[in-house]
Amino acid sequence: MPQPLSRFDSKAEFTLAARASSYGVRNPYFANHSAIATAAMEVIVEWGFIEFDIVMLFSHLCGGPHQDAFKVYAALKGDGPKSAALLAIIEDKFIERDKEVFHVVRSWSKTCENKRNHIAHHVWGTITGRTDAVVLVDPMDYFLRTGDLALSKVMVWTDNDFADAAQQCRSLSVCYHALSELKSPADRDFVFDLLSKMPEIEARLHHLRERKARTPREATPQSD
Repeated sequence: MPQPLSRFDSKAEFTLAARASSYGVRNPYFANHSAIATAAMEVIVEWGFIEFDIVMLFSHLCGGPHQDAFKVYAALKGDGPKSAALLAIIEDKFIERDKEVFHVVRSWSKTCENKRNHIAHHVWGTITGRTDAVVLVDPMDYFLRTGDLALSKVMVWTDNDFADAAQQCRSLSVCYHALSELKSPADRDFVFDLLSKMPEIEARLHHLRERKARTPREATPQSD
């Protein structure tokens, strides 16, 4: 998983990418990082599929013409209202054990979304002598620094980190697609068994149920 430069190699030198000196001039910083560029693109693409699958899940659970559900979902502005609408339909359509699966999928989704957002919105940079890794920095950490940027704020992403993020998004997309089948009593048990045995979901389900045993009223994770 990505780690701060202070842990990865505190003596490594890094350079944050800068704009090209004039318009139309290609930025040369990542000319030797084509594999990472491809892997980063895969994360962005796979997250797009997840957003597609979430809308399809909402539409499928609402029933009726898909176009009507699409219009309702599109009219909801911001992630909060969209998450609240999806949660409301889940509460109405799913039995309790399946609601647990939904909540842990949403929790996992937030982890994947954070990684996607870091790739899409953070400032990229290179590490001297390394083509298998880049650094990502939150723009606000850069702007609010006093003196040199702390190495703990410089996150190193290796090619394996990008590949893992893409694979996590692919698996998550499968989960959202399968969630729509939990509405059907005929398929419910099979789909639940399939999802609950996925390592990422099984571990989160176990943790959720432990929390419920300790604090029943506070155990359900927030989905938005």
